[in-house]
Amino acid sequence: MLIPVFSIIAENVQQKTRVPAGIIAAASLLIMGIGATLFPVRLGTDPHYASDFLPCWLIIGAGAGLARPAILSSATVDLAPEDSATGSAIVSMSQQIGSAAGVSVLVAILGLASGAANLHVFRHAWFASAGIAALALVANLGLTPPKKAVADLSALFRGLTQASTLLTPRTDA
Repeated sequence: MLIPVFSIIAENVQQKTRVPAGIIAAASLLIMGIGATLFPVRLGTDPHYASDFLPCWLIIGAGAGLARPAILSSATVDLAPEDSATGSAIVSMSQQIGSAAGVSVLVAILGLASGAANLHVFRHAWFASAGIAALALVANLGLTPPKKAVADLSALFRGLTQASTLLTPRTDA
């Protein structure tokens, strides 16, 4: 639900502020890690969908939406035009394989492929997901050379300052 919305936001941020894809992807993984961490913190023995599950999934969806265009663009930016479709397909395939491997790891942590595991086992699985997001965050920071990242972060802050002035109501005297 939020992935398409945040994909558009991420694409606009990357194009208008020139924030590197690695920074956007790292920020999105931080958001996803927060969502994964909220699951074991919020869920009790009698969870409610709207108040316990949904907020966590919305946060994870927002992070995933921010990550997708950043990862695809950084993976295909240096390809020749005739190779970009193949490069994009390889990146998408890699994401699918990574998702399947991630589900396999989580099922191994749970010990079974059904919802019959105890709550503490699910908590371990969600904390493991947050840990994997943290590792991926560090890896994505490596997508941008350090000097360029510092320059681009300062450009981002300048852009945010300019955007905040646009949101401030004007008083015409």
